[in-house]
Amino acid sequence: MSASSSPIRGGLIGVGNWALRGHLPVLQLLPEYRITAVQSRRRDVAEQAARPFDIPHVLDSAEAVATHEEVDLVPVLVLTTAPQHEAGIYIALALTALSTIGALLSPSHALIPVIAAIILWGAAHWGFWPAQQARLIGIAGVQAASVVLSLNASFMHLGFSLGAALGSVTLAHLSVGALGWVGGSSIFASLSLFLIIRRKEIQS
Repeated sequence: MSASSSPIRGGLIGVGNWALRGHLPVLQLLPEYRITAVQSRRRDVAEQAARPFDIPHVLDSAEAVATHEEVDLVPVLVLTTAPQHEAGIYIALALTALSTIGALLSPSHALIPVIAAIILWGAAHWGFWPAQQARLIGIAGVQAASVVLSLNASFMHLGFSLGAALGSVTLAHLSVGALGWVGGSSIFASLSLFLIIRRKEIQS
């Protein structure tokens, strides 16, 4: 940015963890941008976010941010379904479909649906990890990326171990055909728990 040009002034709508640990610290390092206004569902939350980042204006509505005279750009950081959450839903659907197809169709009729479910599972599983890693790097920053990715890999292997244990219990007490239902239910449960915690964070 040249000395004569002015920074782009941003107004932030939504101040959850993603904003506090990702967008705001990064934008503060970029001379091309300056956050001049912030808004949240609760004013006290917006005020707490504004203080450490020297944001001059705390506003009461998204419309006020969008129309403020000192705002040129408005990032909206409210609860959304991130790419890795969509991938997780597809993984759960594919796993559940495998067991359902096996229970309802004969082997001769199940071949094509099973192949389709496996393709969906593989594509969704492949797409989950890059999105997850990108999100972690965005939260932690480039300097701490190696640390946070190493921790993520450790928890991944812990998840693999717990999944293998759950699979063993399923085989011992149910059947091979139930593995997809158990796996899909576990993923739906984890996504539901994440969304519940995320909503509470935004509301607090």
